[in-house]
Amino acid sequence: MANHGTPVNADSPDLGDGVFRAEIDTSAPFESVKEAVTRFGGLGFWKPNHQNVKPSDFLPSCDVEDFDVAKVEKQAASLEKELILKEKDTLEVLKALEATKIIV
Repeated sequence: MANHGTPVNADSPDLGDGVFRAEIDTSAPFESVKEAVTRFGGLGFWKPNHQNVKPSDFLPSCDVEDFDVAKVEKQAASLEKELILKEKDTLEVLKALEATKIIV
C-alpha cells in the first residue's frame, strides 16, 4: 500500500502499511496568560516601567532645524513659477510632436 502520511515527529508510531499516527491537540484554548504560564511551567515577574517613558523615545532621532516662514514662502513661489514655465515648454514640445505626426 502507498505511504499515506509522514511522521510528525520521531515518536509517531507506525500503524503498519506505511500509515503514521499524529497527535492533534484539541484542548480548550487558554483563558488567560497566567493559565498558559502555569501550563508550561514558566513563571516570571515583570513590571512595566511607565514612569520614565516619553513619546520621543519611540520616534527616530533626527535633526530639527528652524524654518523661516518668509523664506519658505519665497521658495514655494519661485518653484511654482518654474513649474509653470516647464509646463509651457512641455506643451510646446507636445504641439511640435503632434505637427510632426501629421506630416509623417
